[in-house]
Amino acid sequence: MLFFKRRKSIHLTTGAKGDLALSEEADVVVSGVFEGEIRVRGDLIVEKEATIRARIEAENVRVKGKVYGDIQASKEVELFPGAELRGDVKASSLSIRKGARFWGQCEIIVQSLKEKKETSMSPEETAQFLEIDVNT
Repeated sequence: MLFFKRRKSIHLTTGAKGDLALSEEADVVVSGVFEGEIRVRGDLIVEKEATIRARIEAENVRVKGKVYGDIQASKEVELFPGAELRGDVKASSLSIRKGARFWGQCEIIVQSLKEKKETSMSPEETAQFLEIDVNT
């Protein structure tokens, strides 16, 4: 018999200011306005109607709405059609779908499973990790 541990899920639906820092694993879904700083040990989902003005740290960040601020993700940042990101990204992977907009710089982090350390990459190596639709 298999048992799956389900992470907690937190939904922010109204305007809020401040710092959101979760010490336990949880996923956060924002569908309103948030201003401040977000540090999550889990995934952050920015819904289409959401606007965030914050510095963000999470495992994965999925943006469908608007984000004004820098994002640091231990795994992936994904921008969906209609998303807007004005800020810098530091992540293992960045995916920008057709119709999404991104203004900023990106630093791709390569983590060794054994060492879990950050290393720098050349522009050519970085290009291999980016998935950008240039036909927009």
